[in-house]
Amino acid sequence: MLNTKLHLNKEVFISSPNVKSMRQGFGDEILDVVKNSKNVYVLSADLASSVKLSPLMEKFPEKFIQMGVAEQNMAGVAAGMALSGKIPFITSYAIFNPGRNWEQIRLAICASNANVKIIGSHAGL
Repeated sequence: MLNTKLHLNKEVFISSPNVKSMRQGFGDEILDVVKNSKNVYVLSADLASSVKLSPLMEKFPEKFIQMGVAEQNMAGVAAGMALSGKIPFITSYAIFNPGRNWEQIRLAICASNANVKIIGSHAGL
């Protein structure tokens, strides 16, 4: 039975100016994080527009690294960056990140306690 107290009016919710997708929220917030930190870098597996990183690429091209379709390599590069004092965010679709590169995350990032932030987009709630 549907609890009518929890039922949302879809039209009001969708048309609200404050509602945005999770990926748009990430893109907006990571831009602020990069702007306010000299050590934060963002690595992408050729999905910058899908993860809403285009404004970051334009405003801070020196803080953005396009890795191509190579999530495993991206995890290893990020581990090296983290162990050198940088704070890398690795971004891809969740099916690939951490789905495809879990072993590199386990061995290169976790085993060395590297400060890498892993973003898996388009996973849903």
